Amino acid sequence: MNRVIDQKEKYRYKTISGIFLKFIGIFSINTLALFLLIYILFNSMIIAGWVLPANHIEKELKQKEESIEKAEVITEGIVPDGSSYGVYGSAGEYRYGNFSLEDKNEAWDCYEKKMIYPGGGGYYRFIARENGEICIVKYYIATRFNCGSFGRKLPSPEFLMTILYVILFLMQTILLARYFGRYMRSRLAALNQVTEKIQKQDLDFAREHSDLKEIEEVLTSLYQMKTALKDSLEQQWNMEQQKNEQIAALAHDIKTPLTIIKGNAELLQESELSKGEAEYNEYILQSITVIEEYLMILNDILGTEKTTALEKIETMSCEQLADKLEEQTKLQTSARQLRLMIHRKILYGSITCSQNQILRAWNNILSNAIDYTLPGKTIHINITITETQEGKYLTAAIIDQGPGFTPQDLKHATEQFYQGDKSRHTKTHYGLGLHTAAHFAQTQGGYLTLENTETHHAKVTLHLKTD
Repeated sequence: MNRVIDQKEKYRYKTISGIFLKFIGIFSINTLALFLLIYILFNSMIIAGWVLPANHIEKELKQKEESIEKAEVITEGIVPDGSSYGVYGSAGEYRYGNFSLEDKNEAWDCYEKKMIYPGGGGYYRFIARENGEICIVKYYIATRFNCGSFGRKLPSPEFLMTILYVILFLMQTILLARYFGRYMRSRLAALNQVTEKIQKQDLDFAREHSDLKEIEEVLTSLYQMKTALKDSLEQQWNMEQQKNEQIAALAHDIKTPLTIIKGNAELLQESELSKGEAEYNEYILQSITVIEEYLMILNDILGTEKTTALEKIETMSCEQLADKLEEQTKLQTSARQLRLMIHRKILYGSITCSQNQILRAWNNILSNAIDYTLPGKTIHINITITETQEGKYLTAAIIDQGPGFTPQDLKHATEQFYQGDKSRHTKTHYGLGLHTAAHFAQTQGGYLTLENTETHHAKVTLHLKTD
């Protein structure tokens, strides 16, 4: 959890190493507490009589030793439960008992050697009976559950307590690790938020703080970087604005002398001129027309960025927008004596956009296609709705009958001032049509794609996202 920290609280900053040591301390204390809990639980079970202590057979054997000495015949009921026995004569002959074949021989051998530790583990107790026989009892020092013969079939209490301890240890390790992870993620959230905002160039955000010293230092660096980046972008934007204003003012100032020259040239055209003079005057008028086109293009460049935010945004059906595109297409192709084939499928949905910008983008694409299609040839228009993972789009494609795009054109055709292969442009094209169209499409949430058809003609598709 992040919070604003004033100057008086700076001494309360935590460090990552301190937090880590804190969690290590909690982990160690919890581990010790679990051990004590298991120890107390185990001893409580012994006190309650649910578990027999490790030396319970040995104690019981001492209590029954007199009975074993005096009994005529020793039975399993006389010896403690959980032990085995064998009765031998004074010469070592085995008389009766429940020893295994291996224990029969080993028990007497240990008796003769006065060894109470058998080779297979456990203990021997040697009891001399009143009738001269020797009773050898084999037993083990181990706890077990106090539930009769059934207790011998259960795992030892120590083993079960160990399993329980391991389970509780793993559970507390997982829980503590998850808590530590959530704790650190909450502290790192501020870093993620700041970096995302900087990545999106959203630089108008308040400074974030953290109670972790290391993260606070990184946040301070990011805030300083954000401030420097914001200042740099603002300075760059101001320089661009000044440059655009200067260019716009210069373009406007050129119009005045240009208008005077054009007016005088038109007056001269109406007077009687020699053939040479009339030819030179025509050159002047043609050059004026080219300069006017230059100025229109320059104004278009400057106006593209400025007018984007001022355009009227409206919602219209895809059918209505398609009608507008068809209308513009028919007007331009008929004026250039071109045939037109429109393929339009059933359209549905609506689009929220600037109709003016969409039509300008469409006219730029269309003008580009018309310039590369000879009179009498056919321009194909395909309008439909396509669905992608990103959403639904109204797609309007224009296919001309020109030489098609080169690989370099496909890569750079939407860049400003790109002209590419001379076979795809004339001197009246300045690499602005597709760039302007792509810009307008992007401002409306769409995009432009360029490709070549199977017949090697250029195909430009305008994709507009629908509501």
